[in-house]
Amino acid sequence: MRRREKQYIGGWASAPDGPYSWGYCYLKEQGSPGDYCSPSAQWPCASGRKYYGRGPIQISYNYNYGQAGKAIGVDLLNNPDLVATDPVVSFKTALWFWMTPQSPKPSCHDVITGSWNPSAADGSAGRVPGFGAITNIINGGLECGHGSDSRVQDRIGFFRRYCEVLGISAGDNLDCGNQRSFDLRLGVHGGAAEEVGRVMAEIDKDGDGFIELREFTEFHENGTSSSLDATNKELRDAFDLYDKNGNGLISELHAVMKSLGEKCSLADCSRMIASVDVDSDGCVNFEEFKKMMKV
Repeated sequence: MRRREKQYIGGWASAPDGPYSWGYCYLKEQGSPGDYCSPSAQWPCASGRKYYGRGPIQISYNYNYGQAGKAIGVDLLNNPDLVATDPVVSFKTALWFWMTPQSPKPSCHDVITGSWNPSAADGSAGRVPGFGAITNIINGGLECGHGSDSRVQDRIGFFRRYCEVLGISAGDNLDCGNQRSFDLRLGVHGGAAEEVGRVMAEIDKDGDGFIELREFTEFHENGTSSSLDATNKELRDAFDLYDKNGNGLISELHAVMKSLGEKCSLADCSRMIASVDVDSDGCVNFEEFKKMMKV
């Protein structure tokens, strides 16, 4: 999640030529930002380092610094300040974030160029092509899905201003007020960090910051404090997340297992499909998926 709120962008109500003619003034998050450290075995936070917003796109959190650093060949987990002090590194991280999809999120580039084809899960969540989806990718957990938000309106204002300068249309679907956030998982809604943390702690039994398939299965078999009645919907949400084509079938189980942090060879995944593939079509439908979660 990246934040580019008003304290970063620099516009003010009485600014000459309007507030949206002045912005993106700061190299790093203003005020007294926290460390933005999320527990991660893959992208561990370095002692004494903070991963608050830096650079043109205000990249934040250790997992983004880690992934961006790996992509551009720079150790940003140990040297996060490079994003604010080295112009080349700074813009490379911004381009990395703009161009890189992070499932289930598409890349901002694919959205703005019209290359993104929303899945059935996206459609049911109200996520449609347009600038609103980009806001959702960037900071949807805080800004999207709850009606009008002043931060979203600021983004729209700047976007319209730049479109006017370039002489192009801003297009449709600029807002994300009616879009469910890409960041919501396993039926957790509302964007409350403490609620997400509570559910994560309930599922993540070994405390490594990841939900493994074993933990995911136990979570649904044993029930949660919210009630077993929610299990079917949560399984459906999980199934839709990996139904890439929106056709009611999971055809790439190997990729699904990898994204869940499980080591599963193509041969092993094929055997797993065969064990639940009642109709022998080589894919996993929702009923078969539910059966697989109990294997």
